[in-house]
Amino acid sequence: TEPAKQISKDSKNVVEQVRMTSTNNQTLDITVNASNSIKGGKQDYSLFLSEESSLGPGLEIQSPENISYGETPDFNLTSLREIGPAKFSIDGGENLSMAKENITSFYNISTNLEEGTHDVEFWANNTEQYWNTERVQFAVDRTNPSLNVSQPVEDANISGNFTVNATAQDDVSDILIEEYEIRSQTFSKEGFFNDTVNSSEFEDGSYNISFNVTDAAGNFNSSIFNVTIDNTKPEISEITVQEGDILASDFNVNATVSDTTSGISSSEYTIKNSGSKGSGELNSIVDISGLESGFYNISYLVKDYSENLRNKTVEAIIDSEEPSLEVLKPSNNSFVKSNFSVKALSSDTVTDINSSKYNISNSTTKLLGSLNNTINTSKLSEGAYNITFRANDSAGNLNTTRINVSLDKSRPEINFISPVQEENISGNFSINATASDSLSGVESIDYSIKNNSIQGSGSTNSTVNSTLLEGWILQRLNKRY
Repeated sequence: TEPAKQISKDSKNVVEQVRMTSTNNQTLDITVNASNSIKGGKQDYSLFLSEESSLGPGLEIQSPENISYGETPDFNLTSLREIGPAKFSIDGGENLSMAKENITSFYNISTNLEEGTHDVEFWANNTEQYWNTERVQFAVDRTNPSLNVSQPVEDANISGNFTVNATAQDDVSDILIEEYEIRSQTFSKEGFFNDTVNSSEFEDGSYNISFNVTDAAGNFNSSIFNVTIDNTKPEISEITVQEGDILASDFNVNATVSDTTSGISSSEYTIKNSGSKGSGELNSIVDISGLESGFYNISYLVKDYSENLRNKTVEAIIDSEEPSLEVLKPSNNSFVKSNFSVKALSSDTVTDINSSKYNISNSTTKLLGSLNNTINTSKLSEGAYNITFRANDSAGNLNTTRINVSLDKSRPEINFISPVQEENISGNFSINATASDSLSGVESIDYSIKNNSIQGSGSTNSTVNSTLLEGWILQRLNKRY
């Protein structure tokens, strides 16, 4: 409605009151046209209508607020002035009546709503029958939020740093609280999801981890997991291969292992040097046929369920090769005399020679001794013998060589033919003899002639000029063997 023109000079005199379609407090632009006899003009003014000047009642929603509720909230409406009947509408539905508590307050506690987000609009009029409205949005959420724990898993075995994390979801309300607590009888730690925890702050043992979430409506969900914290390495003892062991054949790699908190998850070994390597589980037989002789590192590797690893390494020698053995004396199928020498050379490329011995025997006699010595044959009868040469290295590898010899302790028999004993000789004379030996036979027969100033020698069946000799002659015939 166009305002009436004010013709009075009294600017305080209200000429006309205009009723607006909206009863909310608002700012109105009012154009005032004024003129006088000197100069006409136009001015624009802004006028704020206060609550006192509003035609409708001022309303205040006490409940619900713009939050989430675990159940349908009460609907409470108040005003600073007396109001008449009050109603409200939910989600644009029908108008619902409200009970009067006093002249400025109305309520409704009988409405029941489904879960979800809702809009409520309140209506009320004052004693002059002017209406006003107020609106608010809220949510009803009776369902606990979902909770999914991702780390750690149930019954996890933990060492070092680990992550505590879970995800929570709510279809209606916001998640307000996401917390965890790690607890034992003597220890407690709290924090928020997606946290990294240093387990070295804890003693080894069993712990409960509780995950707790709360939504804006106060709905709560929790989950409790059991975990074991173990930052101590497992123990290794009673290993079967010790430092410095010498191994000549297939061997067992084993040890006594233990872990008092989380238990043993794996126990293995590795064996390696510059050219060969192998691995397997403990209590396994190692086949050395594929390993070259030499020095090896053998490692015992034991891991518990918390991934703590204990490593114990020893150095051992694998020597599967027999030592070398070369016989020097006597030669095979030879004749030997009393107190003869036995000599041989033995060596090993990996370990030392532990012993080198001989064994001489026949069907009735056996004699043992060390190599590179002279055999005392006083207890041996003449005849054929086997001599076995033995060389052992530190790994127990054995090399043997056997030869055959014949022991002949008796001198051959000599039969002088010429000259005869005590014979006087002149001119040329013949030196001759025969010899025999029942065991080894006669190899050669020779003679020697000598006195204090003259000597000579030669083979038997020879002629000698006696003019070269004077005096008595000592004649000797020798058999060589």
